[in-house]
Parts: sequence; C-alpha cells; structure tokens
Amino acid sequence: MLDLFRLSIRNVLHRRLRSWLTVIGILIGTAAVVALISIGQGLERSITQEVERIMGFNTLLITPEGRSFRARIELDLAALEGIPGVAAAVAVRTETGFVQGPARGGFLSITGYDPAMEEFVGELDLELAVGGRAERARAGGIGGPGG
Repeated sequence: MLDLFRLSIRNVLHRRLRSWLTVIGILIGTAAVVALISIGQGLERSITQEVERIMGFNTLLITPEGRSFRARIELDLAALEGIPGVAAAVAVRTETGFVQGPARGGFLSITGYDPAMEEFVGELDLELAVGGRAERARAGGIGGPGG
C-alpha cells in the first residue's frame, strides 16, 4: 500500500502541469454544476411565486378538452362549491372579437367574469385605456376592472 502511495506522489510531482490542469478542471466542473442547480432552483422559485401572485397556489382552472376555439363546457358551480375545501367557484368566459375603431380595427380578447372575482381581477393590476366597465346587463356581464 505504501508503494502505491509513493508511486502516485511521484507521478503527481513529475507531471505538475497535468496535475494542476486536472485540479482546475475538477474545480470548474464542480462550480458549474453548483451554479446550474442554483439557477434552476431560483427560476423555479420565481415562477412559482409569480403563478401564486397571479392565480394563487390553490386555484383550479378547468378548460374544454381539444383544440377547438368553439369548445364549451358546462359546470355546475353550486356543486363545485359544495365540495369540501372549495371556498368559491366562479365562471370566466373569454372570447375573441373583431373591434373597429376610428383609425383601425383588429381582434381583441374580451373577458367576462363573475362579480365574485372582482378582488382577484383587481390584483392583476389591469387598467382600461379607454371606455368603461360594462355593468351586468345580463348573466355573465362583459367588461373588466377599472373604468
């Protein structure tokens, strides 16, 4: 065993440049792995915090299956609210419509939400540039916060 130790010391001293390059390579590799893991964990934490800020960590979004833009689902909101642990169930409807203005026209996403979502939508920090909020003239009302 002592002979192997002497042989390894002799080889390290004989090939100093090679030994130092190996040590430097190990240090750089270890630092790179630590840095990549740290960046990955930081990004994961940042994305989780952003999702929690926007939707909350306990929000469930139910969407229609498939790729059809015309797909619809019917939900029994009262039954969903009756599930133990569910604080509230609200419906949101988003449509895309063509809007014509004085100078130009284009497609715009229009979202209608239940008044129970007023606080949630207010946290999104949205502002209407022009116009006002459409009051609930019929079920579901169309509009947005502000105005």
